[in-house]
Amino acid sequence: SLSRNVATRAGIREGGYGALLRTLRRAPWLVPIAARVTELSPPAVRRASLKSQYLRTEDDPYLDELVRLNGDRKHIDSLSALAPAMDTYGALEHFEKPTGFPPSLLLWGTKNRVLPLASSGAVRASLRPDAWHEIVAGHLTMREAHEESNARMRAFLEAHAA
Repeated sequence: SLSRNVATRAGIREGGYGALLRTLRRAPWLVPIAARVTELSPPAVRRASLKSQYLRTEDDPYLDELVRLNGDRKHIDSLSALAPAMDTYGALEHFEKPTGFPPSLLLWGTKNRVLPLASSGAVRASLRPDAWHEIVAGHLTMREAHEESNARMRAFLEAHAA
């Protein structure tokens, strides 16, 4: 079942947060400290973090809102929950697509530093998507390349409409 985390161990290990998540998993007492540091970090620090994972930053009117959200305690708590959940990251690596599984589309940002393109093999092998598209974008592919992402999704839905 895909009711567990769909990230893969390879993706997390190779991605930009891999070392941090491994450290937080080994030392769970650091999780609230890291969360508090993130919450108190100035917007310039959060903006720099976003720029490291988000390809389109300079002309995006939503960037200021993302910077604000990355300092919001609810968002931080959600991210903090990733470290203890690392055991669930392999669910997709062991997924076997059953007969009758709905058609699937997978979009992946070629500049994704959080879940790098090089780590997408396990997802593709397990999910065996009916459509696969590599899009020049970072981690927030559907936000950063919304026109191309929407066009790909529309074409996919039209091709698979009942």
